[in-house]
Amino acid sequence: MSVTESSFRNGSIAALLDWAKSTHQKGEVLSAKPPHEVNMVSQAMNRRSFCKHCAMTMAAPFVVPLLGRSADSRSPARTVEARYYERLPNKKVRCNLCPRRCVVEPAKRGFCEVRENRGGTYYTLVHSRPCTANVDPIEKKPFFHFLPGTSAFSLATVGCNVDCMFCQNWQISQIRPEEAPSYDMPPEEVVRLAQRYD
Repeated sequence: MSVTESSFRNGSIAALLDWAKSTHQKGEVLSAKPPHEVNMVSQAMNRRSFCKHCAMTMAAPFVVPLLGRSADSRSPARTVEARYYERLPNKKVRCNLCPRRCVVEPAKRGFCEVRENRGGTYYTLVHSRPCTANVDPIEKKPFFHFLPGTSAFSLATVGCNVDCMFCQNWQISQIRPEEAPSYDMPPEEVVRLAQRYD
């Protein structure tokens, strides 16, 4: 068992992320083998490697607290006026962010539940508040043949503008911001973390 694998089993997620970063910088593909045994040309992501990466993803709820401070979704400091909306008569607004184009009454939210009309001004309730963040292998994304062996920094907020019955992220996509823990992670911090794990 490699040092990384034992660190992961002992709960050191930071060590695992650092190993992933160093592995990608060397141009190696993450796999079940120790880093010195990986051959990028002959080693494709196999089932064991994919399962290992899925396990790392499940560890994300334990990683996020290390990345940012907990935030209250109702905090006015992080309530930012939304983009892509238009004001309508009687303090209503029309959201233009997605094809639904919700017309939102005062003190109500659109279908996604993450934007709210406050007196005729539309606010986003999830700006700088991801509920999850993780470093994933690019192969896990819909970019299977795009830069093989590299990593992607993924983060997500709650809410969604569709209601898919087969959603793999239903635990966070179908809830309101105040129903899930989130972390104070302003854009500058996202950039810093992405550069750290690049």
